[in-house]
Amino acid sequence: MGFDVELASSKATSKFTASQEATLSAFVTDNSGEYTYAEIASHFEDGAFSAKSIQGKILSMELTDHVKPAPKVETVRTYTPEEEDTFVAMVNDGAFVEAIAEALGKSVNSVRGKAMSLLRSGDIDGIPRQEHTKSSAKEDPLAELGDVSDMTVEAIAETIGKTARGVKTMLTRRGLTASDYDGAAKKEKAAAS
Repeated sequence: MGFDVELASSKATSKFTASQEATLSAFVTDNSGEYTYAEIASHFEDGAFSAKSIQGKILSMELTDHVKPAPKVETVRTYTPEEEDTFVAMVNDGAFVEAIAEALGKSVNSVRGKAMSLLRSGDIDGIPRQEHTKSSAKEDPLAELGDVSDMTVEAIAETIGKTARGVKTMLTRRGLTASDYDGAAKKEKAAAS
């Protein structure tokens, strides 16, 4: 095309000066295995660099063997091994999420999360079903009206407490026709495109 484009890699400049790089190298090698990246960052140049930038620079200088590994973060167990055994047994028996939550004294969301964790680890074969979902608890306001073919969209909206736009969406999704709106035709048109 005839354009000369400057590469980002050739333009990139180091945050570290040559003297800082030499000082860092000497510090890391002189104190081999004594400091983690975070500790080096706090000691080097009065904390002028983040632990991540120090880690990147040490990696580029290939001095990672001189850095002390950071201690592993201990994860707190929210379920005891006995609770996990009960959980797995209840899931295998086909218990609902709510029953498991009640038996273990946990929230439904906690049980769902634990189920996902146990599914990933292979302890259970599937996520337990929920007995009462929000969608099944909701009543269908349009179904209560029965035949809406002789009603206008506005009349339906006022009766069920929805907007005209919401009613049109409901009619289209179900392929129903009101006196002033053909949801069936709209549904066919949407399916064809």
